[in-house]
Order: sequence, then C-alpha cells, then structure tokens
Amino acid sequence: MTKKLFVALALALGVCAFTGPANAQWLDTFDGYALGPLAAQSDWEEWYTSTGVDADVSSAFAFSGTKSVKIIGKPTQNDVVYPFSLLPGGRPSSGSWLMNAKTYVPSGEKGVSYFIMLNTYNDAGAGADNWSLQVRFNANQEFVKNDGPSAGQTPLIRDRWVNFRAYIDITADKVDIFYGDVLLAKDESWINGLSTGGLPRIDVLDLYGGQGSNAATGIYFDNTSLTKADVSPVILDAAPNPVVAGNTIKLTTIAPDLGNRQAALFVWDVNGVPAIRLIAVNTLDLNGRWVLSGPVPGGLAGLNINFLTLVIGPSGGTIESNRELVLFK
Repeated sequence: MTKKLFVALALALGVCAFTGPANAQWLDTFDGYALGPLAAQSDWEEWYTSTGVDADVSSAFAFSGTKSVKIIGKPTQNDVVYPFSLLPGGRPSSGSWLMNAKTYVPSGEKGVSYFIMLNTYNDAGAGADNWSLQVRFNANQEFVKNDGPSAGQTPLIRDRWVNFRAYIDITADKVDIFYGDVLLAKDESWINGLSTGGLPRIDVLDLYGGQGSNAATGIYFDNTSLTKADVSPVILDAAPNPVVAGNTIKLTTIAPDLGNRQAALFVWDVNGVPAIRLIAVNTLDLNGRWVLSGPVPGGLAGLNINFLTLVIGPSGGTIESNRELVLFK
C-alpha cells in the first residue's frame, strides 16, 4: 500500500527495556533475533495500513554483535514500527529524551529511505497520524536531509557507521536533530514538526524504505535506543568507529545551551565493566561544541569502550551526557 509521507513542503543482546527512578529506556541491537523477518519475531510491527512490509534482520553489517536490520524499498517495501507504548511507563509524555541509532549505507546502494518518529500513530487505522520528525537518507543524490521546517542537509556518509540522534524536549516542545556531528535541526517543534495538531508525547519510531522508482535498495540500522535525558550535553559522534590501533579517533560533543563551560571526557566502562577514568578536559566553545582527537594505542582489540562527557557548570555542578560506545577491532 502507498504510504503517506511528509515532505519538505509542509551493550546487551537483542531488545531490552530498563527502568530506573523517573526513567525508562529502550535498546535494540537486533542480535537476539534469528535472521529473517523482524516484526514476525519481535515487538516491532508492520505499518498498520500495510501487510508484507516486514524488514529483515541481517548479518551483512553490524555495529555491535553480528546483526542489524536492513531496510529496503524494493523489490519489496519495508515499513516497520516500534511502539513506545511498550515502555514500562508507556509513551513518554514529558521531559527530555535522546533517540539514538547507528546508520550504515554501503557503497552501491541507491534510493531514498526514511527515519520517522510520530507523536500520534493510530494503530487501529482510525484517526489522523501526526509526524514529529522525518529525515531522508538519499543515496541517489548523496545527502541526508531533515524534512522539517529548517530543511537542514548534509552529505551522506557511506561505508561506516554514523550516529543519528534526536534530542527531544517534550515539555519545551522542541527537538534538535544530528547526523554524525552535523546539526540538521535546532529547536524545531516536536508537537507540530511536520503536521499540525499533534500531542506532547513520543509514540513510535518508523523505519521506512521508500517507494516507487526512488525506493531504497539498502540501509542498515543498529543499536537503536530511546533514553531519558534530563540535560542537554550530547556526544554526537566518534569517528572512525570501529577503530584500530594507529587510527586517530575524533569525538565530538555539544551542549547547545552551555557554551563556555568546562567539559570532561571519561572512559566510563570497558566491555560493560565500570572503568571510570578521566582522559581529557577542555572548554566548550560559544556554540557548546568540543572536539577531542588523538591516536588509538595498541592492545585494545576486541574491547568495547563507553565514553561519557560531563559538563561542569559555573557553580561547580556537573551535567552528564549520553554515553558513546566505541568498538576497537
């Protein structure tokens, strides 16, 4: 079935849900599934007006573990949805949240695929849906574009895993969108992002392979997650990732409302074991951006290291960011 799209005109296995004080989060690494149709064996669903649009769990590429989900638009049309009503606290309806996904577009793939989030998804097929966020990965014209009001755009990166992140403040009705370390949207409305009359909540994630002559031949997603984020510092990207000895790794962090503060970068855990160690301190620029780069030493092969940034405010308090998993090969 033809799908309605909004255009610019307008470290665990499998899937996990965790709870904590005033906190809920979701992570799917796709490693806990068998190869083959995703929705048929998980809490993911096919788009409610369609059948035969399930996506496949694939072993062709993986950020962590051995599997990811492959989204295509041809020869069959993929359109899979994760409902956040399944979170322990239900759909998030207040506070700040961070949506993360690792994205991978191999050389040779073509077409246009979409990363979509809705604040209203009428699973029963009755009533109107409401889009908050839609970003297109255009492998024909080599760009990634926010289809929201600001229409931010940046070149598509091929043959490496690239972070996609959306910092969503439901209470303040705004969202910031990043691809790698590039800002695609700043302070856009979440409730009325692409269609008006929405609700202050996060309802579903939708991965869609497009349709018609521009349908995607393949894009991969891994380590998709939604986490509570009470504050704004975000580690945007680590490149390259995975890394090997001799590489120079660059980590970029941003705290949009916290320019001229001190930022400290820590090793937070190694293979899931706490290993808190300060590795660098610097000052965020006026735009809240800070880049740390340096050579990767030997002896790290096979380790998965989480980095964490803490921003130190003028009164001496600290503000914790998200963690960034870096794989060492």
